Amino acid sequence: MDVNKLGLKLISYNCRGFNAYKSMYISKLLSTCDILFLQEHWLSDEQLCTLNSISTNHSAVGICGFDKSEVLRGCPYGGCAIFWRSDSGFLVRVIDTNHNRVCALRLYNSDVDLLLFNVYMPCEMNDSTYDEFCYVLSSISSISELFPDALLIVGGDFNVDLTRHTSHTTELERFCDGLKS
Repeated sequence: MDVNKLGLKLISYNCRGFNAYKSMYISKLLSTCDILFLQEHWLSDEQLCTLNSISTNHSAVGICGFDKSEVLRGCPYGGCAIFWRSDSGFLVRVIDTNHNRVCALRLYNSDVDLLLFNVYMPCEMNDSTYDEFCYVLSSISSISELFPDALLIVGGDFNVDLTRHTSHTTELERFCDGLKS
């Protein structure tokens, strides 16, 4: 099924830190869409509940981008969330990805089955970021295999420039090509 035929409006936004000003902007974005992918909110696990106070018409699920056992220097980093219209009529299942770079959600009813992933990928810097990039793509593939009838929607910040030929670009292209088959 083509997501455009559903009439759903999706937006992806990298907010580079959540605060009162950005909360107002996110609220405006939510007033124009059904689903919002949010990246880099920089919220801890304990602060994620604030996302549900942004809009009375939307619910949210998110993940913290950093391990709370880490000692943070400077400001926090990462994190992503998915917002969906509360009155959409979908049943909702949060999917535990066991990773701090990807959150997942299944929205479904008798007519439609959507599997949503929101990612905040590492920048291309060294072998460890390449390994993490590949691991996230592999996790998405593995989870999506559990829901073969679902329409897969992957959004977020991939930190990839598709005009450059890099290891991350090659892996992302391979991942997308694999979805076509």
